[in-house]
Amino acid sequence: MTIAESVISGLVQGLTEFLPVSSSGHLVLLHRFFGYEEPGVFFDVCLHAGTLLSVLVFFGPYIVSLAVKKDGRSLLMLFIATLPAVGAALLWGDAIEGFFTDPRSVAFFLLCTGVMLLAAQLRMYGQRNSGGVTRPVPAFLMGIAQALALLPGISRSGSTISAGILSGVSEEEAFRFSFLMSIPAITGALVFKSRSIGAAGLDLDTVTVYSAGILTAFVAGILSLYVLRKVLKFRKLYFFGIYCVAIGLTGLFRW
Repeated sequence: MTIAESVISGLVQGLTEFLPVSSSGHLVLLHRFFGYEEPGVFFDVCLHAGTLLSVLVFFGPYIVSLAVKKDGRSLLMLFIATLPAVGAALLWGDAIEGFFTDPRSVAFFLLCTGVMLLAAQLRMYGQRNSGGVTRPVPAFLMGIAQALALLPGISRSGSTISAGILSGVSEEEAFRFSFLMSIPAITGALVFKSRSIGAAGLDLDTVTVYSAGILTAFVAGILSLYVLRKVLKFRKLYFFGIYCVAIGLTGLFRW
């Protein structure tokens, strides 16, 4: 892998991990379209570490305030929201992995993401939501959405934010809770994938290439979080819905 390929992969990871368009789906289609060699598990872990760091930096003050206030209810809601993804990964992890080699399935799941986003947009056109994630039902529904996002092409942020909005949570609270949910989810994915890394055999050139991807993913992740917050504030989620539908349909016809 070259530095250019590492930077491009980091850029795609950082932007699509948090923008509601599915990072896994875009990386699969990117490598297939340009003929890139599939990256190793260690590089994938590095990119996810970069995006995890961007979440911790972006939401750092809020995370600290939760810790200072010892907000047990918010922690309970996060625990409830995390359970479905953990169960799905343990029960169907191997089956889910098979979809990563099938670009046609990825395109279909991207189409599904687009439909979910457009449904959330229609909900925003109706009565304005004002609630937070203070009850188990919205937390669990957002957790189910996060479990579905294990499939490549289902956006984690798009599905969880859509589930929150459709269950009566305000756009800002759905945004915040979605990315608080991502911390244990991404951390769990890092731990799970790290088990199969083995001896990385890193040299100076490899460290340089991978570092470029991590830094790019981190910066792109910060930028995408700012963009998504603005999109939700101005209720323009349909931009991403139309985009995902278009990419999904293009992929279905291409492959």
